Amino acid sequence: MAARLNPKQDERSRSKIQTSQLINRLNLFALGQPDPCSIHGKPIEMSDTQVRAALGLLRKTLPDLASTTIEGNPDNPVTYVIRGPSPVESTQEWLRLHAPTIDADVDTNVSVDTDVSTAQK
Repeated sequence: MAARLNPKQDERSRSKIQTSQLINRLNLFALGQPDPCSIHGKPIEMSDTQVRAALGLLRKTLPDLASTTIEGNPDNPVTYVIRGPSPVESTQEWLRLHAPTIDADVDTNVSVDTDVSTAQK
C-alpha cells in the first residue's frame, strides 16, 4: 500500500465520521425514530451514561457556538497605516507621475479636464 501524502488527513476524516455518527445517533434517539440498523425497526435506546458520553465527545470535536465579545483597549487602540502616493501640488503633476504612459502611435493631443468645479456629477 502506498504511503499517505498527509497522514493527519486520515485522522481528521475518521474524527469527522465518528462525530457525524454520534450526531446521527443522538438525533434518532431524541426524535424517537427507528434504528436504521435494526431489522425490526425498533427505536434507538440509549442509557443516560451513553447520552452523557456522546455529548462529552461532541463537546471535544465540535466548536462551541457561544457568543464571544471582542473588546479593545481604549487607552491603546489598534491603528492601521495606509501608505499611498506622496502628496502633489496639482492634478497635472499627479497625472505626470502616476498616469499610464501613452503609446507613440496614439494621438497625444488629448486634453484632460483637471478643473474639479467643471466636472459633471
